[in-house]
Amino acid sequence: MPAPDWVSQWWYQELRGWQAAIAGLVGFLALVVGALVNFRLNRRRDATLREAEALSVATALYGEILLLRERIAIMAKAVSHRNYYGNKEIDDQFVKDYSPRDPIVFSALISKIGMLDSKLVLDIARFYDNFEQAKMNLSLLIPTRNGMPVLYHVVVVLKPAVAAIYDVRPALREIERMAGIIPTATDPDSGPADVIVSSFEDEIAHEKAERKLLSAQKRQEPATGPPTA
Repeated sequence: MPAPDWVSQWWYQELRGWQAAIAGLVGFLALVVGALVNFRLNRRRDATLREAEALSVATALYGEILLLRERIAIMAKAVSHRNYYGNKEIDDQFVKDYSPRDPIVFSALISKIGMLDSKLVLDIARFYDNFEQAKMNLSLLIPTRNGMPVLYHVVVVLKPAVAAIYDVRPALREIERMAGIIPTATDPDSGPADVIVSSFEDEIAHEKAERKLLSAQKRQEPATGPPTA
């Protein structure tokens, strides 16, 4: 038995009322899905841009570190030869000739270095700290104006210089891996600088061991008092 006309009309009116709500809901869901997809695409694009920028920062620092290593190695080699042969003092002209230039790229990119991996940042920061220390300490090897002898050993220059040359190698290997740089950078020639530093540290360690041994022997010696009557 067919439904009465008033039932059909009522059902038709109800569908017309729900049609707008359903269309609005579908439209809202489409907007949400579109926003989520757009957000994910933007996140992916931003991540790609950050990776590209981080790589450009790393490779720029890589280039400067290689140049500064060469300069600090030349300085260390010259200081080592002056110390080994001892036929000529280090003077103002020597400092002017062999003192490396100040870093430029690192200062310009200091605000972006945090984009790199934390270990890489630490290795790079240590390099520049050692570089700066070696450069600043070079003037300490100049004799005083009143003819007093130099109060500092060449190790004050050579130790941070050697550390700058060799301790930064893990950072260089990591940047080379990131950027696909082949072949890898070789170590510059620093002459006998590392040998001088190693010998000096061995002497210091030997002196400390001797002092420790003498101190222990003194503690073991029996106390002697004044002779009794």
